[in-house]
Amino acid sequence: MSQVEYLTDDNFEEKVLKSEQPAIVVFSSPACGPCRDMAPVLDDIANDRPDLGVFKINVLEHKETKLKLGVRVLPTVFLFRNQNVIDVQFGDPGKENFLKWIEKSLEKPTETDMNLDEAAAYATEKLGILMQEMKKAREATAAATAQDCKDGTCDLSTKPSNTPN
Repeated sequence: MSQVEYLTDDNFEEKVLKSEQPAIVVFSSPACGPCRDMAPVLDDIANDRPDLGVFKINVLEHKETKLKLGVRVLPTVFLFRNQNVIDVQFGDPGKENFLKWIEKSLEKPTETDMNLDEAAAYATEKLGILMQEMKKAREATAAATAQDCKDGTCDLSTKPSNTPN
């Protein structure tokens, strides 16, 4: 039975980059709720997928690796293969989506894998796009709310049909 291993700045290269098997690395913190929520999923993956190394690294204690990969939000998940990064994921997507992401990522040809510098730039770009999408969603919600609320009052009489009276 495999288990999630904890990484340090000192053993990251040996455990992940020099490994023969693909590796999932979750950058997390003990204070991060979504990071804690992912723990059972990571345990399941470690048990069910002995072909994958499953690791966590505490960004509060091991800042060098976090900075090297440009980690800015928690949890951030990197999937590694052959000393390179296959893909990056932000947040806790839930077990089913996380497993689908792993499978889809592992199916990518190795020519698309990124070195650490490319992965850091990619993660920054992907996070920027995600932040723009979140901003647009907030603005759309605010505009819809503003249209429903006039003169300082909001019309709450329009309820979804499945809402009890």
